Amino acid sequence: MCNALKELVNEGVQTGIQKGRLEGIQAIVRTCKSLNLDEKSTVNNVMQEFPVSEEEATAYVKKYW
Repeated sequence: MCNALKELVNEGVQTGIQKGRLEGIQAIVRTCKSLNLDEKSTVNNVMQEFPVSEEEATAYVKKYW
């Protein structure tokens, strides 16, 4: 396989991984909200499941809450 094709495949894989990560974070936020957890607990849940900082987790929770 030529390098250009490998690079395209790699980009597609990375895009898929990022999309899956965002969908997972959205699912955690929805689940926590439906269980009546507060935003801080939800931030902690996001940080436990994904390798993100507290600032990133807080931003995701605010975005998807």
